[in-house]
Amino acid sequence: MRKNYKKRDYFKNRRPNKIFRSKKDWMRKKKKILFVFFLFFFLLIITTAAYFFLFNKYFKINNITISGNKEIKTEKILLALNEEIFAQKIFFIIPCGNYWLIKEKYLEFLLKEKFNLDNIKIIKKYPNVLNIEIAEKQPKFILIINDKYNLLDKQGFIIKETNESDLDTLNYLPQILSNYKSIDFLPNVNNIKIIDTICDFLKNSGQRCRLSANDEKYQIIASFQDFKIYFDLNKDINEQIGKLNKILKNEIINNISDLEYIDMKFDKVYYKYKE
Repeated sequence: MRKNYKKRDYFKNRRPNKIFRSKKDWMRKKKKILFVFFLFFFLLIITTAAYFFLFNKYFKINNITISGNKEIKTEKILLALNEEIFAQKIFFIIPCGNYWLIKEKYLEFLLKEKFNLDNIKIIKKYPNVLNIEIAEKQPKFILIINDKYNLLDKQGFIIKETNESDLDTLNYLPQILSNYKSIDFLPNVNNIKIIDTICDFLKNSGQRCRLSANDEKYQIIASFQDFKIYFDLNKDINEQIGKLNKILKNEIINNISDLEYIDMKFDKVYYKYKE
């Protein structure tokens, strides 16, 4: 009787080689150790570089020059920078007054928010210098409202409040007298442009620009010699001035001293003589 013998698979390693297995485990451990080592080395380099650039006093902004300011004191600007920037820290440890962290655009925005500036230019110089050149807003008009004298810039925004005693030194500025309790019709960029056009007309006519606003919200009254001129801010001011020039040069040139007012608020120009 023939016996059935079981075939043996000689390629199947039923008994793993301990030497081979330990060598394989050691290679895995070696890779992990190398990975941890390089990660630690990388983090060490990053941390060292960060500490060098962020905490080194060599890069701390300590040389600040400010130019162009006249009304605004340099000490006030430096104080604002110190309170908002240099005294602050990121995550309570990283100083903000660092050459690498200072952003010129942000400083420009900050100083324009704090002060009445028309323009500002900030330049960083390596490694710790900050040059700030400013142009202050210049007064363009005087707004008199509720017995208070406000200086307005060319866009109609209030620069500051001044005293009546200072008006002698500011008599070159156009004056706007308002009977309103608020200045809701002003400042307004469009209204200011219209008012500026009226003032240019008065100056070219040899008159000082003195305007008043009352009764009607969008009405401006100009003083011209001994009579008043009523303008409408809602209508084309150049068209109104064009009509006014024709009236002054043609119709009433010989009787201008007898005028009480000229009204430009309607399509047709109305004027009245004194009784």
